[in-house]
Formats: sequence, structure tokens, C-alpha cells
Amino acid sequence: MVQNLQKALKPELLIEASDYLYSEDKIREITQPDVTDDRIFGRLTNLEMEDLLDSDKVEKCRDEMQDQDSGIILIIGEGASIIAEDMDVLIYADMARWEIQKRMRNNEVNNIGINNAGNGIEDKYKRGFFVDWRICDKLKEDQYEKFDFILDTNKKDEPKLIDKNTFDFALQETIKQPFSVVPFFDPGPWGGQWMRKVCGLDEEPENFAWCFNCVPEENSVLFEFGLGFSNLFPLLFSIAIDKMPDYANEVSGFIILAVSGGAVISPLMGFVNQNFGVVAALFVLVACILYVAYAAMYILGKEVKHQE
Repeated sequence: MVQNLQKALKPELLIEASDYLYSEDKIREITQPDVTDDRIFGRLTNLEMEDLLDSDKVEKCRDEMQDQDSGIILIIGEGASIIAEDMDVLIYADMARWEIQKRMRNNEVNNIGINNAGNGIEDKYKRGFFVDWRICDKLKEDQYEKFDFILDTNKKDEPKLIDKNTFDFALQETIKQPFSVVPFFDPGPWGGQWMRKVCGLDEEPENFAWCFNCVPEENSVLFEFGLGFSNLFPLLFSIAIDKMPDYANEVSGFIILAVSGGAVISPLMGFVNQNFGVVAALFVLVACILYVAYAAMYILGKEVKHQE
């Protein structure tokens, strides 16, 4: 992701927040009272992200940013919003706890400031549960009103970005009605194939033994955003058939033509997006909408004249 951001933004200065944390030994010392030596038990930390950042390093970094009089400064990683203090754009990168755990199992991620990706899942999960997630939750709470965008990083190499106002709207609409969180499924020694068959699960795991729903530490909410164009075909078709039952064959032909047009418009939007940006690609849709509106008004006008 860092490489893609560098390629797209071409920053004059790139700062990775992890470089400004205390040393691993120091972080282990600071967090030891919460992690403890016990295999299972620990203490929910009262530490905050500032407690893990080396204040001397951070001050030098801020001085370096002050000396940067032009271009983009990109700060990325845990604690970036603290290092920056004042920023033009703040993007919160989010990942569900269950996805973090899966990456821990695959030895893909470290705990904050700790080089332990190759350690067992128990060590990483315990530190995450008692320390990392508490610190990040507190930071999220403190910085939430400053967010400009929310970045969903749950699918590898498929980040999804949305502005905070739209995200807030989705949350408000969600709490007004019944909803279900995203369930997760996990293998186990006693697992079988029933859940795989019933729920259409991934074929890769040997079995599935666990299914959790509404466990706050594990589950998440999945929002789907879009313009709703997929609804147009059935709506237009049903309305047209209702208004002109004698022309059912002709209307069906137009629907087939519309589907064929979709096969052309989608690649066209992709081409415009790659060469001119996503905003320009949206104008392709705008042009299609204007054409449909014009055609509807034209036909309606002819119908009115015919009745007169």
C-alpha cells in the first residue's frame, strides 16, 4: 500500500510512524505490567499511543516537516495523526479484529513496535487484546471527528475508500433498524462439513467447527455503497410492460440492447478512469442518465400529443 500511495501522490517527504516508536525493548518494558508473564491472563491497558512514541524523535520529525515548504508530506502508520498534529487530510485505515487475527495466524503482521510476526498466535493475540487494540481504540475515539475518509483494508490489495460523512450516515441509518453483524467461521478439531454446505463457505479449510455472531471483539459490520444502477433494468422493464403491453417484444428488445450497452459502458468507464480519473468516469454515467431522461421525456411528449 505504501508503494502505491507513493506512486499516486509522489510525496516530497514520506514518514512512516513506526520509525518514531520507542525501541522494541523499551515498548516491552512499558507494556509488561499489562501483558504480564501469565500465558492467558493480562490487564486491559490504560496506555495511549503517545506513550509508545519517542518524544525526541517526534520533535525532530516535526522540525523536518516545518522545513518542508512545498509538496506533499505523507505520514502513514499507527500514530501518524499524533506526529502530524495538524494535517490537511486525515484517512483512518480500518481492519476488523477477525481479519487481524487471521493475518496473525499466517505470520503476516507484528504487534505495535514488536517484531513478532513469526511468534505463535497466542503471544500476538494476547498482546493485541490487552494492549494494541485498547490503544488504537482510544486513538480512534480521540481523532474520530478529524477523519476525512475511512479506508477499509480488510480485503488484501482491494482497499475501499469512503468519505466520513457518508460513513456517519450509514451508521445512523443502521442503528434505526434491525441489523446483523458479519459472522465468522473457524476450523476446529471436532469440525465438520455441515456449515460449509449450508453457508457456502470457503473450500480451503479442512473443516468448520466455530460460527460466531455478535461477539464485539471479533465481529464487524459490512456496508455496501453504490448508485443503485442495478435496479434500473427490472424497474424500467416492468414499468414499460405495464404501460405498453402490446409492445412486449419491442420492450424486451430494448432491454437486451441495454444489457449489450452495459458491456460497452463498463469498459469505457474503466478506460476513462485509468486515463482521466474516477470523477471523469462518473461523467460517463451522467451522460447515460441524461440520455435515458431525454428519451423518456421525448416518448412522454409524443404520448401526450397523441392523446390530444
